[in-house]
Amino acid sequence: MELESEIARSGNPDSSQKHHALKAHFDKIIANRKGGLSPLSRHCITALNDLLAASENTLNSVRKTVTARLGLWLNPRIDAATSSNDFDLRQLRQQPMSIYLGVTPDNLDRMAPLLNLFFQQVVDLNTRELPEQNPKLTRKVLLLLDEFPALGNVNVLAKSVAFRYGIRLLTVVQSPAQLRAIYGIDAARNFMTNHAVEVVFAPKEQDVANELSERIGYETVNARSRSGPKGLAMRATSETVSEHRRALMLPQELKLLPKSKAFILGTGIPPIIADKIVYYEDKAFLQRLLPAPVPELPKGRSNALLDAELKKLRSEIAELRAVFRARPMTDDEVADPSTIPANASFDFGDVDIDLEGLSEDGMKAWTLNYIDAQAIPPARRSGPKREKRVAV
Repeated sequence: MELESEIARSGNPDSSQKHHALKAHFDKIIANRKGGLSPLSRHCITALNDLLAASENTLNSVRKTVTARLGLWLNPRIDAATSSNDFDLRQLRQQPMSIYLGVTPDNLDRMAPLLNLFFQQVVDLNTRELPEQNPKLTRKVLLLLDEFPALGNVNVLAKSVAFRYGIRLLTVVQSPAQLRAIYGIDAARNFMTNHAVEVVFAPKEQDVANELSERIGYETVNARSRSGPKGLAMRATSETVSEHRRALMLPQELKLLPKSKAFILGTGIPPIIADKIVYYEDKAFLQRLLPAPVPELPKGRSNALLDAELKKLRSEIAELRAVFRARPMTDDEVADPSTIPANASFDFGDVDIDLEGLSEDGMKAWTLNYIDAQAIPPARRSGPKREKRVAV
């Protein structure tokens, strides 16, 4: 994700130097990383060189397409968080490590592309070697994903390929319908099947309750029926017993399940009705309830640099989105035109011009003649011929 930060910060040079500045910037990155601890791969360098060798129009088109999708990096906190890192995702299966990603509910949709990219890298970097191929890979990785559907389509997690590499998933979803809407019916079913254990709370939707009732299973019960005479008849009564199939938990019973209960569905074991553990009521969990460490953001000069980069990015995003702000000229700009921004444009459509008796066509003709005259060098302009005199 460092590359996204680099593009977002450096892919927006001034319009007069876009091509050369971008090329010089990436040439510098390639050179610096070549002699550092994390050099760029040969494929990455080849791709960058192919991009920089393109024409200016092609490069600008590619640059705008890329930067248009990097509006998330306008946030200086995101830019700072992804500019560098103090951990290596490739070490997840080699040493104890905990990584916390905290996003407030109102930012889930906005942060989904970044979170999706993070988990894509986690899986990609940890599915290159099997544990039996590398003795250093002694640990397993648990991905605990709350509000998993908010990440969007993370195709690499929907497949079961990561299981062999020691990657386990603990996902939280509100309803199976969320997964079906994102991955489709078959892929969602495969995703649910790949989980060895499923914990289900009391369902609210009728179709979910029906499905859960089917999964829990049925039991055989004895049903008794009695028959006897009517009125004053003295005939003997009879009783019959028959076996019937009944769901272990009817859908209406599942929907009435108390909040303190949950169902545990696992492979090879019967369904379990369990009591929930409320962590803030359990002393064993309260002792482990510690805040995650939060590093301080850089201060002083670093913040000033972030502010400058943020200002440049905002200007570029406004240009990409073709957002123009109209305002009148200030008194200082009228007095000194050099203070007018270089990228400003003027609209004289609302300005009344006194033509002083000239018609509109006459004014246009005079303007065209004036422009043509300015385009002709002074030595070639036609004018009144002067009489040549020779002194004798």
